[in-house]
Amino acid sequence: MKLDLAERDFGLLTAHLNELIAIDPGNAWGNLALGTMETERGEYGLAEAALLKSIGRAPNSISLNNLAWVYHKLGRDDLAINYVLRSLDMKAEAPEAWDTLGVILVTLNRNDKAEQAFRQSLRLDSANPEPWTHLRELLLNQGRTRDVQLLTNTILASSAAMETNRFDLLRELREENGE
Repeated sequence: MKLDLAERDFGLLTAHLNELIAIDPGNAWGNLALGTMETERGEYGLAEAALLKSIGRAPNSISLNNLAWVYHKLGRDDLAINYVLRSLDMKAEAPEAWDTLGVILVTLNRNDKAEQAFRQSLRLDSANPEPWTHLRELLLNQGRTRDVQLLTNTILASSAAMETNRFDLLRELREENGE
């Protein structure tokens, strides 16, 4: 199942999850995988229920961060921030959680703290394009064009370390802004 989830093979994952959940409806790993899959599908209500089951049985930084993201998508940033901070308490070196924190902080108009969170995410994993994209969008929204240009150049120089298909969005953003 972990491989199914990592490879985003939701068909095979669904089959395995159905077997596991039938045997153990409260299984923490099964509910984490189910909640993650439902989040990917945009089924946030179902994802919330599964992730809460997972956390109730065996909380971990991934399930807490995923639930924070679900609450953010549901517009419940008051809950989202609590869960992402719990995630970071459990694993301070989690780049995904730092990125999630940054996104939530942007929504809460705490842009200085959001920038710090994105930069911490990048310190931990510079090959992940999401925090680059989020930081770039933040700088654009603040009108910091020189910082955007510098960041874009850094991103493009780092693109060899990133997955090409995940990096295409950054190239599109650059073209949209005439850079």
